[in-house]
Amino acid sequence: MRHLLPALLLCLAALGSGPLQAQPVPQQVSSEVDAILQAGSTEQARDRAAYGTLRNGEVLATKERQLAARMSRELSGVVAREAVLDQRRGQAAAAYIASRAPSFGPAAYAAAAQYQAAAQPALPGNWYAQASAPAYASPPIQPTSYVAGPAAGRPGQWYENPYMARYGFQTASTAAPAAALQPMQQPLFTASAAGTGPVSTAPDVWDPLEPMNRAFFAFNEVLDTFLLRPIAWLYSFTPDVVKGGVRSAFANLKSPAVLMNHTLQGSFGDAATTVGRFAVNSTIGVLGLWDAANDLFDWKGKPADFGQTLHSYGIGEGPFLMLPLLGPANTRDAIGGGVDAFADPLMYILNDNANIALTAGKTLARREELLVPLDELRAGSLDYYASLRSSSQQQRRAFLRGDAPASPEQRKANDDLFNEVK
Repeated sequence: MRHLLPALLLCLAALGSGPLQAQPVPQQVSSEVDAILQAGSTEQARDRAAYGTLRNGEVLATKERQLAARMSRELSGVVAREAVLDQRRGQAAAAYIASRAPSFGPAAYAAAAQYQAAAQPALPGNWYAQASAPAYASPPIQPTSYVAGPAAGRPGQWYENPYMARYGFQTASTAAPAAALQPMQQPLFTASAAGTGPVSTAPDVWDPLEPMNRAFFAFNEVLDTFLLRPIAWLYSFTPDVVKGGVRSAFANLKSPAVLMNHTLQGSFGDAATTVGRFAVNSTIGVLGLWDAANDLFDWKGKPADFGQTLHSYGIGEGPFLMLPLLGPANTRDAIGGGVDAFADPLMYILNDNANIALTAGKTLARREELLVPLDELRAGSLDYYASLRSSSQQQRRAFLRGDAPASPEQRKANDDLFNEVK
């Protein structure tokens, strides 16, 4: 017995010096973690449904980055709160989070380890006071009361953990890293995000003239806010049959330039269809107000412009441009738009006042079509300029690839979807 006691004491010391074993995660913690993940999955599915239909990858990526960062802060806060009470409880909460959503595991473990590593130094008197155990609620009650003590002798960055960041204590260098966007590309819960696969984003737009472009963008925004959008909003109350006739007439007036570009691209079948459509719509269709060629003969028009022609010859798009009065474009399309304007016979037939009135009418009709998309894009953007730049160039690239534009029925479905998300 005399020799057995020292050995027993050594074993107990060895056990006491070993690593802490994680405890089973409490039901309240698992329920809280599941609620955070479920809410994030639902929000992710809604964002993908709303912004994926507009092919606006930049806005969607920004939304998912914000969602991932917010979820990482909330989950890391749960872990840090448990670690304040007991290191093993913090490890158990981190392990549960890693098993449910692996993308948030590193931040959760970092939050648990941060408290364990920082709790070792002796704390100066009156620096903090332990409060009662938290009541599990939503949001959770703060488990520790931090009392401001003397600045000298504070343990370095002891209080700066993700949990306390929610109560005003935050330092960027020590905050737990947010979960990366890439793991969020897979739904957190398959059932709630069914049918919403990854949405690819277009390559970054080359914008070496961004300071100048932003200045022109600011000018366009003032003009749009106080002139174009109010007039377009009033015009939107016009009956749909009238607006459809106006759009059809303007499309018919583009036929000479479309014919030229189909010919330059070697699309002679499309060129012949353009000639036939122009002849039928200008006569039977009453100057294009009725698309008789489509309704009577199923001759569907195919748009074409000189920017598309340059693209077909292998010419790159060049730097992004925000043109005064004209809006977003790129160097190739800006040149193409100028060529199309000079190829329009009406430019030489009509006088200056008539040409100005015709251009104003085209601008008004186009702005009315973009009322809802641009308002939604502005509302969902942290940087409206960057979102508009990305969205416009993605749509242009889709057109050059030959993707079919959205039909009026599809546009109405998108509008209804936005209203439902709201």
